[in-house]
Amino acid sequence: MNIVNTESLPSPTQIAWTDKMLSIEVPGLIHGMLAMDKKMSANSGYIFRVSRTNRLENAMVPLEDSPIIPPPINMSRVDIDVRPKFYGKHMILTEQATLLNVDPVMNEAVKVLGIQMRTTMDALTRDALAATASVYNCTGGQNADNITEMTRADIGRVTTMLKRQNARTITNMVGGAMKIGTGPVRNCYVSLSHSDMSDQLEGIQGFLHAANYPSQNSLSESEWGTVGSVRFMLSSEGSKDAGASGLGRDVYNNFFAGMEAYFTLRLDKYTAQFIHRPGIYDSPYANFDTVCWKMCTASKVANDRWISKVRCTLGA
Repeated sequence: MNIVNTESLPSPTQIAWTDKMLSIEVPGLIHGMLAMDKKMSANSGYIFRVSRTNRLENAMVPLEDSPIIPPPINMSRVDIDVRPKFYGKHMILTEQATLLNVDPVMNEAVKVLGIQMRTTMDALTRDALAATASVYNCTGGQNADNITEMTRADIGRVTTMLKRQNARTITNMVGGAMKIGTGPVRNCYVSLSHSDMSDQLEGIQGFLHAANYPSQNSLSESEWGTVGSVRFMLSSEGSKDAGASGLGRDVYNNFFAGMEAYFTLRLDKYTAQFIHRPGIYDSPYANFDTVCWKMCTASKVANDRWISKVRCTLGA
């Protein structure tokens, strides 16, 4: 007997389709959020240089009531050089794909390329921060590893070190309010950390979740909470070294940063570009469109004393 059922119907009637595409995975773009923005003029050479004049020591010797003139002193400075580099990716879309496909192929191509460009820029900045000469290995934990889990004592040591080097805090104080479960937040440094740190942070003494801040104004979606004088921003693209601890655990690099600790460089007229070349320019039959992004950028630590790569593992 011939029966019309769901298996015998042609495929278009078996598929329910919506023209609303699902969300694309996008990590928190945290690593460039604290950077100084430097701009390099086009046609000005291959190297960009920033300089810092060193502070003079205190003049503690009094001037004597005599004709002897104290010796003069000199100024000194530190030069930091960085070479901008070019990055880019492209897609080739056939005419058939863009004309016959039911979903907006060109729109989705531009969207995913744009996300790739921003995540690439974020990862380049992350890797530049990982090259800092200032490194602190956590030792106050209980997991018996060489580089332990992060503790309140470790956080206190690093923030004390930053304060000793006159690193300025980045975020302002959030005053207390008459709201149950909330607490005030100090002037803070910021840690750029991996998302895997979320549970670890919640177990640290004195942790205050971002949801319990007295005010939610200007709160970054990536902010997880605060411990002492450090506010933690988390991203799934945070820095970690696989199997690098004494017991083979992953080691997480948390970048504790003060104000003006690092910068990102933009080349004038070339920060980021999207290019669409219709097929008429790229093929004899005008049937291959090209879409691409390209950018010129660089990131660099400006003062190793105002940033610290705090290395830790996760608890047992």
